Amino acid sequence: MLLNLACSTPTGLVFSSPLNTAKATLGAALSTQLPFNLFLTSSKTITNATLSAAPFAPPKPNVTKLSTYVPYKVHNTPVTLEFHSFGSILPPNEVVFTIVPAMSKVIGYCVKGRGGSPIPLGYFRHTHKFDNGNITRVFVGDFRESGRPPMSWEVLSDTLKGVVDFMKQPDERYTEVSFEVEQEGLGYVGSGSFELVSSPSSNLV
Repeated sequence: MLLNLACSTPTGLVFSSPLNTAKATLGAALSTQLPFNLFLTSSKTITNATLSAAPFAPPKPNVTKLSTYVPYKVHNTPVTLEFHSFGSILPPNEVVFTIVPAMSKVIGYCVKGRGGSPIPLGYFRHTHKFDNGNITRVFVGDFRESGRPPMSWEVLSDTLKGVVDFMKQPDERYTEVSFEVEQEGLGYVGSGSFELVSSPSSNLV
């Protein structure tokens, strides 16, 4: 079954089949950049992936703009991401195989009519362990504890999409990175990161 993650509405992504056993078909496109549409097939179960709300506090707001911040308006959404703290370069497939399953979880809430509901506990993370021993993680948290509006599932979906869209640009790379989340009309509503949390060639934990 073919799964097409395409931005077909102003508020998020839609797809035609579940992602429980989906595996991203990358092909030659990854040698340069990903296409706008991510096509998935149910050829193999993505293993060792955990979607959970981690038992740690969400990040505190950091709204001081630095000269190293790179803004990116997520197409057809009210979300602008401001990227900073760029780190190690990562294989494109490690980014895709981490974020795509996370997106499927989030989109599942949106298509059930819960897109406008706040994300539970104020944060969301997804980790993935690869055969080479690398463990990657995407994390997004809102600023509700500081009195800011809570982040919705829909805005979280737009945020994850924006991370991939930003990295696939010709002048960008697939790297570890942190970002601030700004929502039109509300200002800063959260922050997040994509990182390599463990590698067999390092002491990361």
